[in-house]
Amino acid sequence: MNQKNTTICAETTSSRTRITHYAPVASTRGERVHIYRYGIDRISEEYRQRLNAERHPLRRAVIRFEWAQFLYAHVGEYSGNRDSLRRYAASLAHNAYMDAKQALLQAEQERIAAQRILSKLQRRLGFRRLEDGAIKEPTNGLTATAKRELSEAQHDLRVATNRLNDLRHICPEHIFSKMCALADKANR
Repeated sequence: MNQKNTTICAETTSSRTRITHYAPVASTRGERVHIYRYGIDRISEEYRQRLNAERHPLRRAVIRFEWAQFLYAHVGEYSGNRDSLRRYAASLAHNAYMDAKQALLQAEQERIAAQRILSKLQRRLGFRRLEDGAIKEPTNGLTATAKRELSEAQHDLRVATNRLNDLRHICPEHIFSKMCALADKANR
């Protein structure tokens, strides 16, 4: 924020008599901070710069979601066209939800596909599932080719699971549910 210092009397100035004035970006009323149009536009520009700098699609979705939340929270203090700001916030919320949903769904489908491939391979090689959920290897030994295929399938499953976990770390379930609720609110 812009800050301007003025002094009451130049000869008797001390750090205790200095008055600090801030630019009209925000004010407080009770427990809330009200941000004026200049402040909202400035913060929106910061979000826009963060969004342009980010390359990961899920992180971009989270930034859009945070931006939409900010706009919805402060649309009442906006001195410009509030309907336009609401529509923009709604499009940000909707796009954030759709991008996050697509990224998470794709990662989940890749993990499920890798799990199915591993299960089919294990059944084909004679692995059995015990009552306690453990997997019992076949009594006859596995060939080198079978061991390599099994190792590759397990590696693919680990990679898909790690990718999904990384995406869930970027956008945890509670944030995704908030995205869904905000997008639903925006569509009303």
